Amino acid sequence: MTTKCNHRCACNNPGKDGLEALNLAPFEITPNNLNNYTKNRLQDENVKYGLARCENETKDKTINKLSNHFKKLYTNKTCVLKLDEDTANEYIYPHGKTRLDLNKILNEFFSS
Repeated sequence: MTTKCNHRCACNNPGKDGLEALNLAPFEITPNNLNNYTKNRLQDENVKYGLARCENETKDKTINKLSNHFKKLYTNKTCVLKLDEDTANEYIYPHGKTRLDLNKILNEFFSS
């Protein structure tokens, strides 16, 4: 048993991937830092966004899949909400906000 931190976290790897300079959370995956994570961690992120997990795919393919999803999240300018049989409502994201921001809010809400 050891008390040493063996995780890839801010406590033993400060500044390694430049996240502190970007003022981001230590574990936030963005299009700019995909190569800093393991294939398994990237596939976990894919699953979080509703994408498939495939153990046989290469890390590059996993990165491409997640990159393409991030592009869609950043380029869509509207959000369509529909509950059950109600009519769909379309909202335009506020200036500077994207679908990725909405996904983060929803994921945090349902994770707690």
